[in-house]
Amino acid sequence: MAATVIPSAAPARAEARIRPGGNLTASSVIPSVARNLGGVAVGRRIFLRVAVFCGGFLFAVSLTYGQANLPPVEVKASLSKDKITVGEFATYTVEVFSYPEVRLDSIPFGSNLVGFDVRKDTVLPVRRLKGREIRRAVFDITAFAVDTHTIPPLPVVYRNLKGDSGGMVFSPPLKLAVVSLLEPDSTKRRLKAEKPPFEVGLNWWPWIGLSLWALAALAFILWVMKHKKVEIVEKEKPDLRPPWEIALAELRELLLSLLLSEGNLKHFHIRLSEIFRWYAHRMYRIPAEDLTTEEQLEHLRRFLSDDCWAESKRFLVFCDWVKFARWEPDEKQISENVELLKKLIEATRPRPEAETVAEVEEAAV
Repeated sequence: MAATVIPSAAPARAEARIRPGGNLTASSVIPSVARNLGGVAVGRRIFLRVAVFCGGFLFAVSLTYGQANLPPVEVKASLSKDKITVGEFATYTVEVFSYPEVRLDSIPFGSNLVGFDVRKDTVLPVRRLKGREIRRAVFDITAFAVDTHTIPPLPVVYRNLKGDSGGMVFSPPLKLAVVSLLEPDSTKRRLKAEKPPFEVGLNWWPWIGLSLWALAALAFILWVMKHKKVEIVEKEKPDLRPPWEIALAELRELLLSLLLSEGNLKHFHIRLSEIFRWYAHRMYRIPAEDLTTEEQLEHLRRFLSDDCWAESKRFLVFCDWVKFARWEPDEKQISENVELLKKLIEATRPRPEAETVAEVEEAAV
């Protein structure tokens, strides 16, 4: 006889009732179990959807109810610590919560901290949270009087958008205790017994070392002053040689230097132009410094002939090109400019009368 499978009402289990003398087969049990499991899955999905809908509805209702019970403007204040020592800082924070439908007057942040020393104040940008605008200010405050100080309330005035109604709210007052750095209970301190006096022997070595160091420092100072005085005397000693001899000696010294061999053309021509400037200063009392080339040529025009003035201009312009325009002349051009300086010195220096007569006779011959 064939077996008959009867599906059970349980969602995850199927029972098979076998008649006497019947046989139970897999083909008769599996379809029944599959139908039961499919019904369970559909039921779970429906239950989850209903639960999510109900939860969202309840959350929206609670949020709306909570916001409806909140005041239009709320002011909160807090301290990072309510007890500090003298000179120590505490952080005072003020937060103003308001709805966008409310218009706030200018909030006087910090106006209630008149009796405190404010080291740092920061007003943060406006941000939104759960439909409300939050304005926040942070202050680092302290006080130097040992006492329990009270931070008075901060007034905040608000109005509706039309401006015909409004009100004022205050931050809660806070207390800040300032205590001394010393131990509060001085009775805990007990005097210790005095130690018996003992004699300390005099150690001469530190005094000897200090005396030797002072003598060495004094000797060094005297040596520096002596050599400095010699240098000052040498610098102040006037050079009694004629200006042309000084200029030619300086030119010889410049040519013996290594400036040209090292390729330092700019510094070489700086010294070359300075030799001519100081020669003109010694000869005609023309300032040697703080004059441009054009200004110096204007002064030289009063003392030089036209030919010498033109040669002086060519010499100074040549030096300026190398100093300021980074021009790099060749060796022949440099030698010609050096010879031009010698020629200017020889042409402008005063000649003895005998030498002048000899030159005139030589020219006549």
